[in-house]
Amino acid sequence: MKIWKMIGFAVVMMCLVISVPAAAWHASITKTGPEVACPSCNSYPYTITVNSLDWDEYLIEVNDTLPAGLAFVSATPAPTHVYANTPSAGKTRLIWDLYNVHAHTTTTITLNVKPTGLTAVSNQVTDRVKACYHFNVDGICTSQGSSWEGALSSNTVRTGFSDNVCPHDAPEFPSAAVPAAMIIGLIGLILVVRRLP
Repeated sequence: MKIWKMIGFAVVMMCLVISVPAAAWHASITKTGPEVACPSCNSYPYTITVNSLDWDEYLIEVNDTLPAGLAFVSATPAPTHVYANTPSAGKTRLIWDLYNVHAHTTTTITLNVKPTGLTAVSNQVTDRVKACYHFNVDGICTSQGSSWEGALSSNTVRTGFSDNVCPHDAPEFPSAAVPAAMIIGLIGLILVVRRLP
């Protein structure tokens, strides 16, 4: 009877392993940003969030190729590499190399971009993982794995552009209530003076 229990347990474990999606072996990645942005704005932000694996001591590469219609302004943290006009004219490729990532770590990247046209843009970001085989005394990876795992893509973020979301020019007065209050006050003063004996 014990042999059948062992075989049954082995079959259940094999089913569990087969049913685990490939994404479970990668860091997850998401991207968020505005659905609509001002076409004349200096910049607007995207947020990239990377959630690490269950393992310590590995490397994550975050790769974001901005579509034509978006210009790179800045990012926190700054990208490790910036390639302009890659893979074709008008596109910028940004790469963040996240070294020595620990298990269950969330890394947030804030990316500021500027629209260069009025056409709506769609964008994804990808990540891939590589093992690290040796660290020096400072904890820096000195011997990487031979190959990267396959890259996984984030959700797609689509941003349109509209003047309706642009900030309005400030009025000359701090508020329309100031001149209105002055006029009402003046009328009230005149009425009071006229009632005096």
